[in-house]
Amino acid sequence: MLELAEAADVTGRTIHRLEIGGATHIAAKKRHGHVSRAIWNKIVEALASRGVELVPEDEDHGSGARWIKPRFRRAGRPQG
Repeated sequence: MLELAEAADVTGRTIHRLEIGGATHIAAKKRHGHVSRAIWNKIVEALASRGVELVPEDEDHGSGARWIKPRFRRAGRPQG
């Protein structure tokens, strides 16, 4: 949590609120109980820079996160 908060330049509390679940409301401006679009974008960019993408919910599947690169191409993994 703290590593992501530092990478996104946001507070640990912001990340914690997102991690505990429930609906995430993204607002164009700062609003109580919402995450601003600017903060959300910083978090998404920090995740993407580490090889993770957020996957939106669709008709057949729920939302989630996944690695962008296949396992064998991730940093720190032996090539083979």
